[in-house]
Amino acid sequence: MSLSGGSEKARYYVSAGYYNEQGTTIGTSFERFNATMKTDFDLLDNLKLGVSFFLTQSTRKSYITDLDAYTNPSQYSRTVNPYLNVKDEDGRYIYDQDIDGLNEAYIQFNILEERKNTDYSLKNLAIKPMLTLEYKPVSWLRLSTQFGMQLENSKTEKFADQDSYYVRKYRQYTEYGSYNNKKYFLPDGGIIQNWDDEMSQYQWKLQGEFNKVFNELHSVDVMAGMEMRGNKSTQIHTKGFGFDSRALTTKPLIIPESVSSANDAKFKQYQKTENENRYLSYYMTASYSYDNRYTVFGSMRFDGSNLFGVAKKYKYLPLWALSAAWNINREEFMQNADWLTNLKLRVSYGLQGNVDKNTSPYVVGTWNNTSILPGVDEPIINVTSPPNQNLRWEKTKNWNVGLDMGVLNNRISFSVDGYYRKSEDLIGTRSLPQENGFQFSTVNWAEVTNKGFEFSLSTVNVRTKDFRWVMDFNIAHNVSNVDKINVRDDSWTPSIEGHSIGALFKLNTAGLDENGLQMFWKNGEKVSYVDFYGLVDDIGWGYGTRSTLTNEEIRNLYTYAGTSEPKFTGGFINRFYYKNFDLTISSSFIIKQTMQETPFYRPAEMSPGSNYSKRAADIWSPSNPSGKYPKLVSGSMEDVESVMAYVWMNIGDSGNSFKNYDYWFKDMSYWRISSIRLGYTLPSEIAKKLHLGAARISFEARNPFVVATSYKGYFDPETWGNIYTQPLPKTFSCGIDLTF
Repeated sequence: MSLSGGSEKARYYVSAGYYNEQGTTIGTSFERFNATMKTDFDLLDNLKLGVSFFLTQSTRKSYITDLDAYTNPSQYSRTVNPYLNVKDEDGRYIYDQDIDGLNEAYIQFNILEERKNTDYSLKNLAIKPMLTLEYKPVSWLRLSTQFGMQLENSKTEKFADQDSYYVRKYRQYTEYGSYNNKKYFLPDGGIIQNWDDEMSQYQWKLQGEFNKVFNELHSVDVMAGMEMRGNKSTQIHTKGFGFDSRALTTKPLIIPESVSSANDAKFKQYQKTENENRYLSYYMTASYSYDNRYTVFGSMRFDGSNLFGVAKKYKYLPLWALSAAWNINREEFMQNADWLTNLKLRVSYGLQGNVDKNTSPYVVGTWNNTSILPGVDEPIINVTSPPNQNLRWEKTKNWNVGLDMGVLNNRISFSVDGYYRKSEDLIGTRSLPQENGFQFSTVNWAEVTNKGFEFSLSTVNVRTKDFRWVMDFNIAHNVSNVDKINVRDDSWTPSIEGHSIGALFKLNTAGLDENGLQMFWKNGEKVSYVDFYGLVDDIGWGYGTRSTLTNEEIRNLYTYAGTSEPKFTGGFINRFYYKNFDLTISSSFIIKQTMQETPFYRPAEMSPGSNYSKRAADIWSPSNPSGKYPKLVSGSMEDVESVMAYVWMNIGDSGNSFKNYDYWFKDMSYWRISSIRLGYTLPSEIAKKLHLGAARISFEARNPFVVATSYKGYFDPETWGNIYTQPLPKTFSCGIDLTF
């Protein structure tokens, strides 16, 4: 709902909105309220004051889903079996159900009970006031200043009672073992956690604009200004054990005298984090146009921030751009080309910059405690990042050439742009000499190149008295290349240097052996699972399995699979108008994109207590020797090679190379109809009789269907890589717009 009005000296606009959604996952919801107020005052004929105020309040509710994959909503279909009982004969929820006929096959939690005995809520309140003052001493000069603030508070609460799977997972560290070599004892009761986040930021801007035309031929526009920004955030996290939801009380965490105090993050009962950054910027733009035929435009920006290095020559970087345009159709030699409506040539070059906020020019560390002597705690700082006084901007040089053209009174118009972008001094990981005390550090040295083109076309295909058909089409092609990047010595996957940013790598499989283990192609030969990974057994019967290959040799096993970056992207929009009816069909497409599927199982971790895709019927087994996927392995199998495969997958293969087998990769293209909208506008003479200014009714279908290669229809091609990701929903809506 909105309300606006005013007089010649003052104008106002007020609006408010309310939104309430029950989530597609049972037990989740999102509620939001927002309000806006804008007022403009003419203090003098050439002096204006603007006041704005924005408020947003929202609440999200769910239940705890972040401790373990079993309680993640995206895993429900994987972990909750419909053939298991929810409650026992006494009506109590069942935990740790043993599946009949399968030895020690358990469901570790009951999702219905988890909804009942855990709770998650996030409340957010944001307020944004803003003041603007504008002064025009003369018609061609405008001076303005603006000051704005944002105050935001977020409160999160998570609660789980003592019967929840969430709390029982904590007790695994206390009753059945230790966590980080320290014993903890949880008191009876639940666990409650609270996060209180405070964020404030300000922005002050001072700006002047000069716009003037000389002798009707020369047009000059100049804008200059400065901007000062700052932000500060504080987060306080508290955790209480033995929480009683009736008395709203907690109990102390019990720690034996033989161990030091609980410093592990999992059991910390109070944490506080603060962060503050400041920025100062100067900027300027200027353009000159002659006879509306030739235009030159330039811009420059000068920024400083505490995020940059402490070395003076790296602390500030002037960013700039220069461009020119030529309206060829306005030249005298083109005056007789009546068929030509517009013809413009554009060219530009510039330098853009970016700062990686995850890095710091200063030494970064975290406070902690450690036991130097028995029973004595000493404060220490764990250094997590070494200092880098030469930290500087990530820079991108841009070249762009473009052409705009319109013919037959713009019945046909198009734009085409070609570009080349070179990014340098990108933040990347690089090895350091051991005497620095760090093996790796993030420094400015990586390089990436992007080049490609963008093309857009607009046509009026049919135009009659009662019918009109308008089409918009666009297509883009981009090729990226990582020119320089470093791979850590302990990396399990190859470097993407020399490939696109979205490069993917695979292991070439060669079918299964007679026992159902995967075979591979290596140096042109078909080799066994054990030989491919260079596995040996130092203990016996497979339990001491390790690989004799170095990390570099493991990286060399991979071959290039393709890139997740599409070869072409684009879309169509067709608009049809017949009398008072209008129909709009919007679509988008992707051509040739390599996708990597998330495997539907892991041979060493598959549990009979979980649901799986029906593709599990294609897993090899003695009773299914025609299966195309590797068999399930365990540490109790009879053949040594299967045990070695089990140990390698569970312990040795830190890179989880199973997910990189070649049959998880596919090239995909798709065409999506993103929207079909049909509308009818009531004729003005009928609207007047009904005392309406205007009236319109519309129907819309969003994401009604998609056509794709390698597409089964039960999931979305844009989320094809993860079979547990919810697809884009199909929505159908109707609306009525009335103007009085």
